[in-house]
Amino acid sequence: MKTFSIISLFSLVIPTLALSIGVPPGPRHVQGQVVEVLNKDWPPEEPPPVNDIVFSWCRDYNMSSTCFSRALKHGWCYDLPLLDSAVRDQLEDVGASGGQCMLYNGFDCKGPHTARFVGEHLWTKYLCPKSKVKWHRKSGSVRCCAGTPTTQWCNGDARKPDLCSK
Repeated sequence: MKTFSIISLFSLVIPTLALSIGVPPGPRHVQGQVVEVLNKDWPPEEPPPVNDIVFSWCRDYNMSSTCFSRALKHGWCYDLPLLDSAVRDQLEDVGASGGQCMLYNGFDCKGPHTARFVGEHLWTKYLCPKSKVKWHRKSGSVRCCAGTPTTQWCNGDARKPDLCSK
């Protein structure tokens, strides 16, 4: 009789506990509006990318509280103000891990661009030191591609992805 009472008590308590615990929140994947999705943008001799590229930026190079990062999809174009509303006016530091990225002066990944970059905490003023574009004040969008620095750039919009536009 005691065994039956204990079992019936557990059968009432365990489901109640399970409901009160809740489900932990899933990973947060916040991204801007996708401007463009590319097709057939990966060399057939290489496996397609499976991971996102982490694009990071800081509004002020010396203040870590102004630094952010987002996982961006391979080959997609993101307008920077959709990722961070204040970034168009002040972008002092950028980085890319798990791939390479390129900044564009205009929205929709149009206009002059930086050379593709990879690494952390790159000072935007020196991405293209001879450029007429002040990248720390006039960056409009970003595109990132998975792969190593030797991997072909994933989009044909940049004729010379290793060089800055004039």
